[in-house]
Amino acid sequence: MLVGYDEDWSPVTDQSYVRYTNLPPGKYVFKVMAADHLDNWSKNPTTFSFEIKAPFWQTVTFYICCTVLG
Repeated sequence: MLVGYDEDWSPVTDQSYVRYTNLPPGKYVFKVMAADHLDNWSKNPTTFSFEIKAPFWQTVTFYICCTVLG
């Protein structure tokens, strides 16, 4: 599950990877739960937080520079 993008957990799968493409700028938290071969699930999700920054041409500073120089 990608908090800030997904509304709910993805279905259970045997894949060991996930791919998100074209994420908009913002802060995200990726959560994953795992099970062993006996179907014992982890008690808590493992999380990874990250941020995708906007390209420079989508920043306030760029708009101000364009206005002043334009």
